[in-house]
Amino acid sequence: MTYKILFRADAEPGLGTGDLVALSYLSKTFLRNGFDTCFMVRDHPTARKTVTQRNLENVFWIPAEKTVEEEVDAINEVIRDKNFTHFFCAVTRWNLSPYSLLDPKPKKGCINGDGVVPSDWDLIVNWNIKGTADYPRDRYPKARFLIGPEYVILPDTFDREAIKARRYASPIKNVLITMGGADKIDIVSDVVQQIVQENLDLHLTVVLGPGYTFIERLQQTLLTTSLDYEIKTGLTDLFPEYLACDAAIGTGGLTCTELMATHTRALLIAVAKHQIARCQFYHDKGMAQYLGFQQEFKKNSLREKFAQIDALQPERFKMKFEGAEAIFKAFSQMS
Repeated sequence: MTYKILFRADAEPGLGTGDLVALSYLSKTFLRNGFDTCFMVRDHPTARKTVTQRNLENVFWIPAEKTVEEEVDAINEVIRDKNFTHFFCAVTRWNLSPYSLLDPKPKKGCINGDGVVPSDWDLIVNWNIKGTADYPRDRYPKARFLIGPEYVILPDTFDREAIKARRYASPIKNVLITMGGADKIDIVSDVVQQIVQENLDLHLTVVLGPGYTFIERLQQTLLTTSLDYEIKTGLTDLFPEYLACDAAIGTGGLTCTELMATHTRALLIAVAKHQIARCQFYHDKGMAQYLGFQQEFKKNSLREKFAQIDALQPERFKMKFEGAEAIFKAFSQMS
């Protein structure tokens, strides 16, 4: 029997690109293990750009103006026409209640953060620190749960031996700034401005995602300084950037966990409410310094915060991340 999985996720400035990027990583694990894979994505320029950059094939586009009910109908049509055996989604546009009307045939799973999942689904992945409390077990009698940040989906390009062998330069000189796929409030430019104001002697590598729309403001900020910098766009593999930097400034989404998984000393900024607990979690474990929610980071002295993470050593990074492997194993055992 041929197993076929349909992935559903989006990429837009208002939502970020992490959901679609994470499922693109996950799809590779299923492909390597003999599954046919397809995607359903809402039609948006950022999504088109992300799909192209990630070389995703077999993509069904959902017109952007469709309601959630119309979306469910479209998903069901594809499931039945193509005989999908599995369905997995990461949808943050709305809760998953309407998805209770999906065709009952495929095994169903999701990445979820709000505790709202149809009661008959088979696999629920929640990356929140205290996600277990969101799901009363009597409501989900047949569900398998993968709860916690260790189940974040990471790229298969991460070389564990290279990470283990990593050593740090001191004092910190080469700083990576990466705010995920969209950065809809332009934290990047504000961070660069504060670095300028504090007169920090750094080399900056600024990585911009496909949904970033403030390039003119950023360039104007950089051109008025004597900072040594480079701007990179269109990257689909940040692993070399993580290992090349002495430290990083990043957000609390997928980027945050990638930084921790690569043992990158980091200053973290939460740009969405659900990211606060994650950033605080890594801060409390001594793996990073949390600077606050959105513009709250400006209350900190970056000079002092860099000095604090300069003391971090590789042995502080002890967490094991196994999202893609654990999700595949759990889902494939249901086949």
